[in-house]
Amino acid sequence: MSALPRPAVPGGAAVAPGTPTSAVPLVFPRALTIGVIGSGRVGAVLAAAFTAAGHRVVAASGRSQVSRDRIALLLPDAALGTPDEVAAAATDLLLIAVPD
Repeated sequence: MSALPRPAVPGGAAVAPGTPTSAVPLVFPRALTIGVIGSGRVGAVLAAAFTAAGHRVVAASGRSQVSRDRIALLLPDAALGTPDEVAAAATDLLLIAVPD
């Protein structure tokens, strides 16, 4: 069985075999524009992690007042909108984190 390809590192250098995956930085060509539908405990925290990684969370939706408060606290630059508005604003990634 052949090995899976490893992600590239900055400068296009190959990752040496045996290098732990945690030692390989993930490099995005640009910041992603992200929206989150379902800003509960999971969705809001994941969106905040994307923001901390340098991506732009532009819109979020939440039904309860607790979710709206969480958006205001964790995602202060994100517009509060309906799911349809969030989906339209999320040009690169739409995170859907709703209860099953």
